Amino acid sequence: MAQKHDVSIAKVGPLSNSDWCGVTEESLLEQLGNITRENKKAVDTKETRTVKNLFINETSVQYIFLTCELLKMPPDVKYHAVELFGQFMLKHVEELYQHVKVSEEGSDRKEEWQKIQSKLKKQVPLRALSCIQLASKVSSHYKILLLLTLLMLLLLVLLLLLILLLLILTPRMVRKLLLDAGYQYSLSGIVSSELRVLKTMNYHVYCNTAHIHIEILLHLIGSAITSLDLAMLYKVALKLLDVAYLKKAELYERLFFLTTNHTVQSRADCENLASVGRDLQLLAVGVTAAATYVTNNRQSDKASI
Repeated sequence: MAQKHDVSIAKVGPLSNSDWCGVTEESLLEQLGNITRENKKAVDTKETRTVKNLFINETSVQYIFLTCELLKMPPDVKYHAVELFGQFMLKHVEELYQHVKVSEEGSDRKEEWQKIQSKLKKQVPLRALSCIQLASKVSSHYKILLLLTLLMLLLLVLLLLLILLLLILTPRMVRKLLLDAGYQYSLSGIVSSELRVLKTMNYHVYCNTAHIHIEILLHLIGSAITSLDLAMLYKVALKLLDVAYLKKAELYERLFFLTTNHTVQSRADCENLASVGRDLQLLAVGVTAAATYVTNNRQSDKASI
């Protein structure tokens, strides 16, 4: 069944796309309800609700953020790529582990897993770039649908082709980035990596992100308090979101301590922390509230969420 958010939620307004306007408050609230349900589903997923995603760490986030900045990707791409990378790596490692567990025995199993771990480490830059590739394609797909809805011009075909060339990270671009970093990969190997991500994710590469929540929340706040500088608020929110991703482990461990008055100790503590870490709406609300306070603390109480 098609997802309702596919077109409208990806770009809700002038914060990230000045060509999109006229979104009603009712539509925003409906969209917020859709992604809230999607967020709850992700938090409650049985397969991963007790697992802390170790792959979304400062090193991987910094690599993806810097690469997207170098390529001048829009903000939604880097946050999408981070979430996709984290989800893919969890599934990929689990599949490889189960394969070794079933096919090997005794000391052979340990030796084979060590070989796989070594290979996985070397493949991290390639996998991260594959996720950026897919995220850029998802982003450009939404832009194209939006333009088709708004313009309906014959010359739009040429414009769309130009947008694709500018926004999509191609295998040749990936190869150059990897070569610059000292990694040798063929074009076929890069394409194979992208296919591996697609197959592992069962071709469902759309990811709910805190960025989408923030855009909708800011528009709702802006409609209630027209005196707020939404453009500045958005810029500050993105900076805070970047910091939250880069310092995610430290941030959530501190939050856990402030909430429980003790550090993470038991398995139950780990499970609770992992569940909170997957709650992207909680992250978005916290970032939005902090950004509102930073930019205009006199009115921050009015913009409570």
